[in-house]
Amino acid sequence: MHKRKSPRQGKARGTPSSRPAAKSPIRRTSRKATRVLGTASALAGPIPFGKGGRAAGGPAALARLNARLTAQSAAIARIAKLPAVAHGQLRDACDAITRATAEALACPRISIWRYAAPRRALGTLHLLVEGKHRDRSNVTLSADRYAQFFDALDRDVAANNACGDFRTRALAHDYLRPHAISSMIALPIRIAGRLSGMLTIEHTGPQRVWVPDERRFARSMADFVGATFEAAEREASRADAVTAKASAEAASQAKTDFLSSMSHELRTPLNAIIGFSEIMSEQAFGPLLPRYHDYVSDIHKSAAHLLHIINDVLDIARIESGKMTLYEEPVELRALVEDCFAFVRERAAKKDILLDAHVPTAGVVIRADDSRIRQIVLNLLSNAVKFTPQGGRVWIAVNRGDDDCVCITVGDTGIGMRPDEIPRALEPFRQVDSMVARSQEGSGLGLPISKNLAALHGASFVIDSAVGRGTVVTMTFPKERTLRPEAARASAAAAE
Repeated sequence: MHKRKSPRQGKARGTPSSRPAAKSPIRRTSRKATRVLGTASALAGPIPFGKGGRAAGGPAALARLNARLTAQSAAIARIAKLPAVAHGQLRDACDAITRATAEALACPRISIWRYAAPRRALGTLHLLVEGKHRDRSNVTLSADRYAQFFDALDRDVAANNACGDFRTRALAHDYLRPHAISSMIALPIRIAGRLSGMLTIEHTGPQRVWVPDERRFARSMADFVGATFEAAEREASRADAVTAKASAEAASQAKTDFLSSMSHELRTPLNAIIGFSEIMSEQAFGPLLPRYHDYVSDIHKSAAHLLHIINDVLDIARIESGKMTLYEEPVELRALVEDCFAFVRERAAKKDILLDAHVPTAGVVIRADDSRIRQIVLNLLSNAVKFTPQGGRVWIAVNRGDDDCVCITVGDTGIGMRPDEIPRALEPFRQVDSMVARSQEGSGLGLPISKNLAALHGASFVIDSAVGRGTVVTMTFPKERTLRPEAARASAAAAE
C-alpha cells in the first residue's frame, strides 16, 4: 500500500516548482538600496553582509539604512543648490545647514563654531536646539584650556562616549555635562590649511554609536560650512576692495577739485602781477631807477614761472578727471619743431649744447591738437636741455614709417636714468632721486603731462634711458592721424 505524500514534502530539492516563487522582500529592498547607493555611495560605503550572503540585520536594518541614506542624499542635494552657500550669506546658510543636519541625523543639537586666531579660541556662530535657533554667543573653547581637544581636531572626531573619550573628555565639566551631551561628532573646518571653524553634532540622552555613513554625511555638511566661510571671506574682501576703491576715487576727485579751484584762484592775481610788471618794465608811466628795473624783471620772470606751474597743475587735474578736451586740426611738424627750438635755443646756448633737428623737408602733417603737441615737444626739449651737462647734445627727429605711423623722437646726452627710476619719473610731482635732478628746478609734471597728452592722441610714449648715456623719448602716432598733403590742405581750407 502506497503512502500518500504529505503536502509538506512537495517536490524534491532542486526540482522546479510548478508555481512561481514569491519575490524575496530582502531582494526588493536590496535593489532599492542599491539605487540610493548609486547617488550617495560616498555616504554609505560598503553594505555589511552576514553569513550566507544575507544583509546583516535583515530587511529591517537594510530598510533603515535605505531611509537614512535617502534623507542624507536629499539634504546634500538641497544644501548644494542653496544660493546662501555660494554667496557667503552666513546666517541663512548656517540655519539651513544645521536644520538639514539635525533632520537627516535625528540629532537635537547642531552647532557651528568660528575660530578667532588672535584669541586662539572657537566661538559659537550658530546653535540649533530642538529645531530652534538659540543665542550662545558667549560660549568659547580656548585652545590653551582645551589643548588635547584642539590637538585632536587635526581630523574628524566621532566620540560615542563624549565624556569618556580621551579626545573630548576635557570638555565634559564645562560643556558636555551642562548640556547633557552624551555623544558628539566634531568636524574641523579648514581654509587654506588653517583652522577656520568647526561643526559639531551633539547627541543628548543615551550614548549613540556613530555609524560610517553618518560620519561621512557630517563631513559633507562641514564642507558646506567651509564653502560658506570661504564665500563670505571673498565677499568681504570684494566689499573692502570696492569701499577702498570708492574712497580712493573720492579722495582723488577731492584733490583734483581742490587743485583746480586753487589754481584758478591763483591765476587771477598772478596775471595781474605779470601784467603790471610788464607795464613797469616798459616804463609806460615814467622812468624807473636801474635797481627797480632789475626788480621788476625778476618779478615778471618769477610770476611767469609760477603761472607755468599752475597751468601744469590744471592740466593734470583735467587729465585725471577726464575733462581734458582736444581741439584737433592739421599740424605741420616741421614748423612746430622750429618754433620749439627757438624757445629753448637761448638756454641751450648758455650751456654750449648743440641742438639738432632731423625733419623731412617735404613736411609731415598729423591730425592733432596743435597746442598740446607743442606742449609735449617743449616739455621734452626743456627737460633734455635741463639735464644735459655743458657741451652736450640734444636732438629731435620726425619720421614717417612705411606703415604711415609718425614718430617724434627727442634725445639727449644728459645724466640719464636707471630703468627702475623711469616709472617714478612718470608719476606726477615725482622726480628722479639724484643730486643733479634735485638741483634742477621744476614741479615734476612735465613727463607725466606729456605721456598723458600723447595717450589722448592714441600715441605710445616710450622712454629709453641709461645713467651717463642720456635719455631718448619716442612717441609713435597711429596711422589714422597721419594726413597726406592733399588731405591736409583740404582740412586747413575747411578750418578757414
